[in-house]
Amino acid sequence: DSYSQTLQWEKSVYGEKSILYSGSIRVASKHDVYINAGTVMGGVIIWDLYKEEVVHNLVGHEGSIFNVQMSSDTKYIVSCSDDRSIKLWDFKSGKLLSTAWGHTARIWNLKFYANEKAVISVSEDLTSRTWIITDEEQLVPNETYQLHLGRHIWGLDVNKEGSYAATGGNDGRVRFCLLYTSPS
Repeated sequence: DSYSQTLQWEKSVYGEKSILYSGSIRVASKHDVYINAGTVMGGVIIWDLYKEEVVHNLVGHEGSIFNVQMSSDTKYIVSCSDDRSIKLWDFKSGKLLSTAWGHTARIWNLKFYANEKAVISVSEDLTSRTWIITDEEQLVPNETYQLHLGRHIWGLDVNKEGSYAATGGNDGRVRFCLLYTSPS
């Protein structure tokens, strides 16, 4: 048996010539779908799928963007990079709200959790870190988890309730950790 798939439709943003490194999709409503992309040259591009236009071209990282996520309420965008930083952006204005530091190597992946009031990240440094988004819209370090051996944690997902995360690393392990949202 062979498997084949046919492209149903295609959308493009004309004039954009970025080399994309990562991407995610946020379906905000039936009429609002956003493509969040990280570039090799440190930019974060947010496209509106149906309007076929760039909503934001966010700059501030100094390396390739390994992951970009938009909160489910479309209030925030969060990005991580090989420059070892996590950046929190305001979706409506495109303004950089906060830059968080703590990982000692490239940050591969991140996710929102706790009703979009916290972020979890995983890194080449073998740690998973959690960050609280304060009322002042700043990313504040919360917990650090040492979960894997060797090098790299690439995989990350958070359950629907935001109470635990699963990580996957180069050591072939899948690890689970309970997530807390109160600052340590």
